[in-house]
Amino acid sequence: MPRAALVWSFLAYIASAPCPAAEHENWPGWRGPRSDGTSLEENVPTEWDGPSGKNVVWKTEVPGVGHASPIVWDDRILTVTCDEDSEDRLLLCFDRITGEILWRRVVVNSPMEKKHRLNSHASSTPATDGELVYVSFLEVDPKAPVNTQRAKYQYKSATPGWMVVAAYDFQGNRRWLVRPGAFSSCHGYCSPPLLFDDLVILNGDHDGASYLVALDRTTGETVWKVPRKYGIRSYTPPIIRQAAGRTQMVLSGSGRVSSYDPRTGKLHWWIEDPPSSTWPRWSTTGVTFSSPPGSPPSTPWPSGPTAPAT
Repeated sequence: MPRAALVWSFLAYIASAPCPAAEHENWPGWRGPRSDGTSLEENVPTEWDGPSGKNVVWKTEVPGVGHASPIVWDDRILTVTCDEDSEDRLLLCFDRITGEILWRRVVVNSPMEKKHRLNSHASSTPATDGELVYVSFLEVDPKAPVNTQRAKYQYKSATPGWMVVAAYDFQGNRRWLVRPGAFSSCHGYCSPPLLFDDLVILNGDHDGASYLVALDRTTGETVWKVPRKYGIRSYTPPIIRQAAGRTQMVLSGSGRVSSYDPRTGKLHWWIEDPPSSTWPRWSTTGVTFSSPPGSPPSTPWPSGPTAPAT
């Protein structure tokens, strides 16, 4: 299975580490502990070979299909997948040393949403704080109150439903499950949870009344929820950094680059009309934005209006 080979080859060095897991840096969410894809580990292997077994300690088949990344906390590896036959969206927990599947939990059972051919039904990488594991899926519901009045693009083929967010402990017990907002996109669903202080923050940009939402980590209750100006789908989680004397949560999507206060959802500043496919990266000189290879050239940016910092 290509997905299984990709996932567990990536984890081969972690699984083989001879020292106790606590001495190694955990990988608790999308793009790692700093949300920038960097690791402090040294002397890691850069080559794998399945047929010869080079740098592969174990290999475990992942049931179902999904594009989410695995996360690592001490001696546990967790990821999500979708069993398309049973329509179950699953959370899986593996032993880091042996690769054994320790438990699997059905988070959502729902009809398959329509999606882009390159997407999956389990694309949101989980996140953990070492006590709970947070996951996010779409639950299809034809009666979900999707408001398309502010949507830039409206597709009759999009599947309406709910953003579902759930928390599990490391024994597989569900602590809470909530539906903080409606969601509909012709390209499917992806919204990796972002952890900050006692909050779980998710991007609800979709082909409808889009939003950002922050949930209480312990209870799942909504702490704040703010609307986005445009109804334009995007799948990029925010990044959070200290800059200009305050905590800033920057998100590129829904026709804008915006900075928010992650504690309250208050909008700091925004820049209109970024290129259509960008994601932010923080550097010592400020925020820079990248586009994927092969993206069409765009007009010089920023080309639209901006709002000053507040």
